[in-house]
Amino acid sequence: MTKDGKHLWSKPGQYHERQGPQEPTVEVGGDFEDTIERHPAYAQIGAMRVSGSHGAYLYGSDFRHQHYITIQIHDSELHRNLSGDRAHANKRLLQVAMSEAQWATFVSSLNQGGGVQCTLEFTPEAGMVPSITQPKDRKRQFSKEMGDHLDTVVGALKDLGALIDDAPLSGKKKLALKRQLHVAEMNLAPNMDFVAERFDEHMEHTTERAKSEVNAYAQHVLGDLAQMALTGGEGGKPLLLEAPDEDEDDG
Repeated sequence: MTKDGKHLWSKPGQYHERQGPQEPTVEVGGDFEDTIERHPAYAQIGAMRVSGSHGAYLYGSDFRHQHYITIQIHDSELHRNLSGDRAHANKRLLQVAMSEAQWATFVSSLNQGGGVQCTLEFTPEAGMVPSITQPKDRKRQFSKEMGDHLDTVVGALKDLGALIDDAPLSGKKKLALKRQLHVAEMNLAPNMDFVAERFDEHMEHTTERAKSEVNAYAQHVLGDLAQMALTGGEGGKPLLLEAPDEDEDDG
């Protein structure tokens, strides 16, 4: 919101004009003169943990999630009876899904960039949004890209060989240069394949470790937020792993 209090920002570079204030409508009924108060701005938001054996693919994540978070927003009306207020959720306005890591980033990273990726699941206009298919295999994608780059390099070596043939050099010098090109071409492809294979193995192990680390961090943040909600206090600071102090080790 800007200083004049009228602009609502929807995304970087865009804003909407805030409408003026409006009194709520009040409906009276029942034997005890219960009231129902309604206003276009009244809404309720809730976050739920979803668990399932089939899981789901989420936008911004490369693997299937069996545990994730959904956020729902409903319009709301305020019921008052027996001198007490009770908010009642009605029409669902929006539903999104987030991985536990995305949720942890969402609640802990305010005013940063354009927001956190999430998966749209429901809008009143579209109803239930089609789910996301399995993402591309990143290993295959990287392998294909590397193969394309390798073909480009091999083609450049062959072009260089043709330039050597046309160069005003002695046959002996041309032969020496062509031998070096041949050695480079023969070693390039097998070595690249070996490095790519080892890289794939390393990335597979790294991905599995990253899943465990992300899940542990998300559980820590969720537990911390639950503690804050129950106690009304501040949550604990994130645990940071630091290298041991050399002076302390020497002592």
